[in-house]
Order: sequence, then structure tokens, then C-alpha cells
Amino acid sequence: MNVDLHFHHTPRFFLDELRGENPWGKSVVARGDALVLKAGSIELPLGPEHWDVARTLAAMDAQRIDLAVMSPSPILFHTQWPAEAVLALHRRVNDELAAIGRAHPARFAPLGTVPLQDPAAAVRELERCRSLGLAGIEIETHAAGANLDDPSLRPLFAAAESLGAIVFLHPLAVLGAERLRAHYLSNLLGNPTDTAVAIASLIFGGVLDAHPELKIVCAHGGGSAPALCGRWDHGARVRPELSRLSRLPSDALRQLHYDSLTHSPDTLDLLVRAVGAERVVMGSDYPYDMGDPHAVARIERAPFFGAAQRELVLGANALRLLGRN
Repeated sequence: MNVDLHFHHTPRFFLDELRGENPWGKSVVARGDALVLKAGSIELPLGPEHWDVARTLAAMDAQRIDLAVMSPSPILFHTQWPAEAVLALHRRVNDELAAIGRAHPARFAPLGTVPLQDPAAAVRELERCRSLGLAGIEIETHAAGANLDDPSLRPLFAAAESLGAIVFLHPLAVLGAERLRAHYLSNLLGNPTDTAVAIASLIFGGVLDAHPELKIVCAHGGGSAPALCGRWDHGARVRPELSRLSRLPSDALRQLHYDSLTHSPDTLDLLVRAVGAERVVMGSDYPYDMGDPHAVARIERAPFFGAAQRELVLGANALRLLGRN
């Protein structure tokens, strides 16, 4: 079974509301058959595949994806807005995703989302997500500027570990955004960099040591983290700030999981060498233009995978995370 663990959905009600007055600092305009989301200097075309489940199922069939771990579009995070309003939105989003999962249980295992800026509310909504049948949550790589090792977030990670929930880590508002406005660098550089900051925070801040059963999946192949783990190890050996670490960062890196969305067989090979094939799941980033509609074929063609490794990455690892193995 081919399982896609980086796969998005945007509720149509949210986009419709962006066409009028709204509190989110975004707007939507019609352009032909598509809608265009405007957020600051970024314009993002959004066609019906972003919200139409029938189109999504057809695309899954064409791309040979049997099961999608559908998560909310990151444009729904809103960690910098007041938590009460964000929680109300997230509850509506989570209800819709749960309904999609109930309607198509063989095709979707959705994730919800929670307001990281209010960790207590985030824990309650995580618990509600699990009660709705959602497989876990998607969160941003920071909480309104606070790194993921912030003590206020420990109860959320403890709850996710206790509930067996998947936590899918995805960037949105990235580090150094003021220097990345041109050339789409906010995504090309910002996303992989912010993911690496999040991973480093989890490792150096002791979150992974405190929660050994936590099931975190990192988008975009872990960003730049796999390429940096040698530098991190060296720092752990020579820097007094890191002398308290109980293990090398490269060892801790293998406690996390990563999607395959690297856009390069060499980079995917590096990821597998760094963490092992048993820690990599397939990810397409459907339906965004920075995704890969050939994710299945790329894994099938990768020359460094043996048959057993290929089976792990295409679906067995994700099924294990979902408790469906």
C-alpha cells in the first residue's frame, strides 16, 4: 500500500470567508477557474483540487496513492493571531477533516491542527482531535516565535506521546523572512531552514529525550538538518553549552521521522544514510506547486533502495505510525 504523509486540504468555507472582511491578514480573489490567495507579497493559486474531495480522490488514483494522511493547509496555522479566534477556526477545520475521514476511511487518515500560542487549549483540541478519529495534528515549526523546546509546549508533546498521536511538523512563517521576500526564497530557503531550527530545538532542548515515544514527522525531508548533523555533532563535542547532551545530535536525529519530499535523489539518499529507511515516509505535498506528483515513481526508481527499504518508505513506515500495520 502506498501511503502519502504530506498531503494537504483547504476547506472551501475558509477561502470563501477570505473573499470578504476577515481577521487573518489574507485575501482571496477569483482568477479564471481558480482562486488566488494573497498574503503579503506572496500570491498562491488555489484550484478546486485544494478543497474538492472528488478531485482529490481522482488525483490519488492517478498518482497511485492508496491512503493519504491529509493535513490542513499550513495557511490555517495563524499562530500569531489571538488564540480564541484561531481555536474557533481550528475546530471547524478539524471537524471537516474528521468528516472526510469518516466518509472515506480506506483513503484518508486525516490530521487536525491546534493553536500553539495557547498550549493548554492546544492540548484540549488535540484530545478532541483524537476523539474525532483524527490520527494526530499538524503544527508549525515554532509557536508565534517561540522555539519548540519552549517549556510551555511540553504538556502538548506529553499529551501527543500519551495519545499515540502523529505530530506533523511543517513550516510557514519562517526565520529571517524580511531577507527572503524576493525570488520566493521564503519557501526555497526559509522552509528548510526553519524546519532545521525546529529539529535542532527538539534535540538540543531535550524534548526528544523527555518523550522517547513521540511520533514527530518532519516535512521536506527534514529541511537542512540531515546535511548539518555532522556540524551539530562536532559542536556537541567541543562547545560547553552542549556538554549536557546525553547523546550525539546525529543519534537523536534518528528518533524523528521524515518525508521523502527532497526534490533530489542525492538529497533523499543523504537523508536515508543519516536516519535509515525505517524513518522515512512518502510525501508529495499535494496539491501545491512545490510538491511532487510523481512521489511514488521517484521512490520506486531510486537506485539506493532495496526491495525491503522501498516497501518501508512507500507505505509500511506510515502504516506503523498510524497503528495500521
